Amino acid sequence: AVELEKGIFNVNSRGSNAIITKSTKAAPITVKGSTFSVTGYNSNAINNLGDGDVSIDQDMYASGRNTTFNLGKSADGTTTTATQYSNGIYTKGIGKLTVDHSTFNIAGTDDGRNNGIFIDPSANGTIYSVNNSTFSVESGAHSNGIRMEATQNLTVENSSFTTKGNYNNGIYANSTGKDIKVKTTDFNVADGTGSNAIYVKDGVLTLEGTSSANKNNMTVKGTKNNGIYLVNGGTGNATIKNMKIDVETPGTDEAGNNGIYISNGRTIAEISDTNINVKGKQDAKGKWVNNNIGILVGDDEPTGTTTPPTAASIAKIERTKIDVKQTDANLDKNTDKTGTGIYMYNGNVTLGEETVLTGDSNDILINVRNRDHDNTLKFKAGTGMGTQVKLEATGNDNIGINIEGGHSYHSHNTSLAIENTSTNDGFSIDFVGKNNVGIKNNLFAKTL
Repeated sequence: AVELEKGIFNVNSRGSNAIITKSTKAAPITVKGSTFSVTGYNSNAINNLGDGDVSIDQDMYASGRNTTFNLGKSADGTTTTATQYSNGIYTKGIGKLTVDHSTFNIAGTDDGRNNGIFIDPSANGTIYSVNNSTFSVESGAHSNGIRMEATQNLTVENSSFTTKGNYNNGIYANSTGKDIKVKTTDFNVADGTGSNAIYVKDGVLTLEGTSSANKNNMTVKGTKNNGIYLVNGGTGNATIKNMKIDVETPGTDEAGNNGIYISNGRTIAEISDTNINVKGKQDAKGKWVNNNIGILVGDDEPTGTTTPPTAASIAKIERTKIDVKQTDANLDKNTDKTGTGIYMYNGNVTLGEETVLTGDSNDILINVRNRDHDNTLKFKAGTGMGTQVKLEATGNDNIGINIEGGHSYHSHNTSLAIENTSTNDGFSIDFVGKNNVGIKNNLFAKTL
């Protein structure tokens, strides 16, 4: 066995490694409380090409110093350097990888494509787990905290991810048919564009926060970023529980962010016990500037060779609160804006028991685009009194469900089906104010 504690390693040349294993009978590697600094092109702190297990943890002294991986920074951490295609940990063999109490700082200029942890497509270990660790991604484009390419299971618990820059991800998952389990972990997409907290190309995602009142957080800032993105053409569904998702507008310009983005052909099996807050910024007149979306369902992307594209779907949303008070999508009565709780572009959505969408004035709680694709929205109550879906607002000029974009030449069937699981009402609309509309058929709908 190889055991390292409180070591310091600097890697600053092309194609280099601090630690590399190649043997088919490689000894296990244990690293505790050490620091790795990697700069340059195609280099790694730990490069496991063999079959040995790799274990990373803090040291055993009272200080409990984390093992730290710095990519794209000078040894003193003050200068960002040209670093690309480099990794904190790269693993390819059949050995297990367990990471605990570690810090990953992923920086670097030029092409980027750096990763805190890169699990190669050919990796075949039985365990890939990350616990009590912190990831900061602020590298050049297409960099990730964790890049999971192997057809194996991944578990992440009690950790945090912060993403900055363009087209970067906290977790990138491409594991066909395998589980990506993320528990009690916080995410922050802090700035940039085209980035995601969790990007799922293939794999079965389970994202579960704590069940206490203080849910785990996922914050989305910047522009055209997403909290969770299920990519078009991929496989595997997702389950989201006990999360607090804040979709924010960092400036006075509209941001176009999404809390959850489900592309065509993808499915979310369940969203439950989750709070989604669609936030904006007030302009000089005190009106909210916001075209963010809590949940975006479907798009125009083709689903392989399927024509028309297969709809995205959410099998159930239960005990979930979606707050759109800072959107003002109905401020201009002649223009449909996108800021809303749920935006249905090409999808099937079922809202279940005790789900509440809340606005105040000039808000659209659910928007259905009735132009290029069919959409189906269903409401199912619970089995007890007061468990119906609720659309509520106190203020003027609100719309509960807005059917927009319809045209007699480009119309599709928007189906609004009210379904009950008992004798209770499927949904209720509670608007207090003036000029409020429960369901608005804006322009044209062929079938309702």
